[in-house]
Amino acid sequence: MKGLSIPRPGSQGGILLFLLLWFLVSGNAVSESATINKRAQPGWVTNMEIPPSEPSGGVGLGGVEYLLYDLQTDLRDAKTRQYFRIASQIRNEEGLRELSSLSVVFDPDYESLSFHSLRIHRGDLVIDRLDEAQFQILQRESNLERQIYDGSLTAHLILEDLRVGDVVEYSYSLEGNNPVFDGRFSGHYSLQWQVPVLRHRLRFLADEGSPLHIQPSSPNFRFTRTAETGTVEYVLRQEATEARPVEGGTPSWYRPVALVSVSQFQSWEDVQQWAAPLYAVSTPVSEEVREIAETIAQQHQAPEQRLQAALDFVQREIRYVGIEMGAHSYQPRPPEKVLQRRFGDCKDKTLLLNTLLGQMGITAHPVLVNTDLRHKVAESAPSPFAFDHVITQAHIGDSLYWVDGTNTHQRGALNRRTLADFGAGLVLDGQNNGITSHYPDSSTQTTPRLDIEQKLFLQKDRDRPLALHIKTQMSGDEATTMRGRVAQGGDEFQQEYIRYYESLFPELEVIQKPAYVDRTGKNQIVIDERYRVADLWSTDEGGFTQTLWLEADQIDDFAVPPKDQNRSDPYHQYHPITVQQKWVVQGLDESWSLPAEHEVVDNPYFRYEREVSFNSYRLEVTHRYQSKTDFVPAQDINRYNSDIEKLKTLSYYGLQEPMPQLVAEEEDHRMMIISILAGVLFLLVLLIIIDYIIDRRREKKLNLESHYYPVSSTKFIALSVITLGLYQVFWGYRNWRYISERDSRSLWSWARGLFIPITCYGLFAHARNNAVGSYHLPLAALSCALLAIAFFVLSLIQSADQTPALLMLVTLILGPLCLLPLQNYVNRLPENREAFAFNSRWRLRHAAAALIFSLIMGLMVAEELRIIPSDQVVSGEELPADLKLFLSRQSVIGPQEEILKFYSDALWDFRQDGNALTNEGVFSYWQDNTGGFQFVKARYEDIADLEVKKGGALESTMLKVFLKDGSFFWLVLSVDGDESFVQSLESRLAT
Repeated sequence: MKGLSIPRPGSQGGILLFLLLWFLVSGNAVSESATINKRAQPGWVTNMEIPPSEPSGGVGLGGVEYLLYDLQTDLRDAKTRQYFRIASQIRNEEGLRELSSLSVVFDPDYESLSFHSLRIHRGDLVIDRLDEAQFQILQRESNLERQIYDGSLTAHLILEDLRVGDVVEYSYSLEGNNPVFDGRFSGHYSLQWQVPVLRHRLRFLADEGSPLHIQPSSPNFRFTRTAETGTVEYVLRQEATEARPVEGGTPSWYRPVALVSVSQFQSWEDVQQWAAPLYAVSTPVSEEVREIAETIAQQHQAPEQRLQAALDFVQREIRYVGIEMGAHSYQPRPPEKVLQRRFGDCKDKTLLLNTLLGQMGITAHPVLVNTDLRHKVAESAPSPFAFDHVITQAHIGDSLYWVDGTNTHQRGALNRRTLADFGAGLVLDGQNNGITSHYPDSSTQTTPRLDIEQKLFLQKDRDRPLALHIKTQMSGDEATTMRGRVAQGGDEFQQEYIRYYESLFPELEVIQKPAYVDRTGKNQIVIDERYRVADLWSTDEGGFTQTLWLEADQIDDFAVPPKDQNRSDPYHQYHPITVQQKWVVQGLDESWSLPAEHEVVDNPYFRYEREVSFNSYRLEVTHRYQSKTDFVPAQDINRYNSDIEKLKTLSYYGLQEPMPQLVAEEEDHRMMIISILAGVLFLLVLLIIIDYIIDRRREKKLNLESHYYPVSSTKFIALSVITLGLYQVFWGYRNWRYISERDSRSLWSWARGLFIPITCYGLFAHARNNAVGSYHLPLAALSCALLAIAFFVLSLIQSADQTPALLMLVTLILGPLCLLPLQNYVNRLPENREAFAFNSRWRLRHAAAALIFSLIMGLMVAEELRIIPSDQVVSGEELPADLKLFLSRQSVIGPQEEILKFYSDALWDFRQDGNALTNEGVFSYWQDNTGGFQFVKARYEDIADLEVKKGGALESTMLKVFLKDGSFFWLVLSVDGDESFVQSLESRLAT
């Protein structure tokens, strides 16, 4: 961490050119004067052995295995000495690239760099490379484009002749400390990394009279303390430190890896006492500063106006440039010099602002803050390194204003701005109160906000392009950010906006380029866009309807779920922000009837609302999103993701209308299919009848006499299953007809065949009691009775309304097996041989029957799997997911609404008709004569009474729902399950 500075957007013109020229001149001089020493290891250093590499061959370690990281610091005199020794092994070709060079950064203003060793360990061979090493000194200034210059140098060395398996070991030391700290030391050190480290040590030597304040982030890390002859040694040693994976999307203040802070500052009061003199306002102030303060005071009487004017001057007239070399990495420059240069960093701007405010009688104090750690800075060890930025706390009456002189593009009155909110800071007010939490009063500022209104003007001809008018208003920091964007890129933002909407609407025509209006007094930016958009209507699956989707795309940008769902680290959420996105659709007519809605998703992290209103043929869909915090704990990620999914669902609103011509075509197509199926069915039945009549005439012509009805067991079982048991009726009829003709009795054979589950015992008894020649049925009476009872029970199961398709299939197979002993007896009779052969042949009518009943069985399975509507009331869990999605898109059910019971009176398609009971109320939907989708819905609290009209065998149950406003509507229910539906509804109404 190098000084108190953060980059701010601003002009990069002349000042950047000036810096480049200055750095080329002064920077080269510094580079030439800076040297790198090669010296023996200091005597105060103790050595550690390099541990052997992992025997696993480095699987999972990447290209480099880090064997040793040793850091020792000697604080026993005015010059801080830090010694580093590092050893790493090259594991593969990627490791060769990573270790091909080494770099050390140092500040030549107060540090000297010395290398003590550079060795290559290759097996048992140790190659010393230090003497031949040719270091280059580079002046990189990586932050120059952000207008920050710290004067640091980089010692860079390219290593030659490296091979896979080599261990690269080197050591160096840095001597010196920043004079601004008055000889006191502070540092922050990692105790974990994203890669494993086999051996690690931190060692500090300090005078016994200058103890160190050591504060690890976890109590698991403990230093040993040893005192000897006036020197105190602090040591932390770690072996085989495992890698700590770092998940993406964590808050800036979160530190997933363990750290330790080491400081000679014992308390925050020590840091305050050190920092306060650096920001002391000099007296008397210079004439230039006094004149500016007097001018502001003359032009503005109210203290708030004077604060605003002084802040405007520092933000806009003093450009942000950080020249942070040596002591000036922490010490601000005098205000008169900043005025002369007309540039400065956060320290310079803060001292100048505080001086101006003091001249106008406004109390102001510097506040040291951390832009990343924010409120968590209070958990750091007391140290100047805990801070990277400085702002101003101004007192006016009972109000506190936290303002930032580097926020270049802020405008408007103070209560129109988003004030500096870093959660906590060290106020340099001489009170020694330690870290102070600061949260700007909402009454003194405007939180960041986006308001987007998108107007669509519908045309009667849906094929014509639609006019789209978008107005975006930005307030608070959102306006500040946009102002900076335009200041840097000019009209480039127009193309960015156009490209964005082209990605949403490919058929986009620009009517008016985005117009930029800056309402500086209110600190608001307004962007006005006008387009013409084609092909917005999308045809839904099935072609019955077309939908115009209205998406809250701006809110989706802030409600972003984490990529990794199973997290152990907190997840960062953009905060604070308030977004309102409203769609307005005009051009609707009296054919539209859209229900009002108000849906809410609320949790500790954000609140989202969707409100739908339809008045005077004008539709408004308003989405509101407000963040509540900047992070989500890892243990709440599942809940957060679930609520984000609800928000994503609600962020789409579909404006749907029927497509009459497609509906008519679909209806014609459906009727044609039904007519074809009916015609085919009629022809198949006719074919069966004709084929049977011809077969019966052939049978009589052949004079085939038989006892009972012989037929092969295979054909008997197959046809029983294929015809869903109907063949057994025919089989029973033929057997009873034989008995009727033999005994010359009128037995009503057709009736006995129709009721074969009841009459089958009579067949068993007749065959058992009436022998044919020397043959008789070899079954005891009890066995015959048990088989008849089993067949009767299986037939009852088949005929039950709620028998599952799989159980139906099982009963169809077991049923004929109960009759098989009787059939086998009939087939063995010698007199039946010719009839057996004749009846066992497969005929054309059998194939026709198989086709008919296969279609019937297919429909039964489809109904059982809920592919097509069932003839009974079902639970919501059984409904297909695409139906729930369809109902959600039609706004019939909300994102948190659960369907409990459902019935559809439709023949093929769930979308044609439906009635349901949910955890919030009841609803009914249907397609009208034009194919349009209609629905009616009532919440439980709106229902006054119920009236049930019980249905019958051919009629559905009708449930009349009376509402408290005097209106009513009907629910259509199946007789099968209607009582359960009504009972559940009455139970919920009672509670």
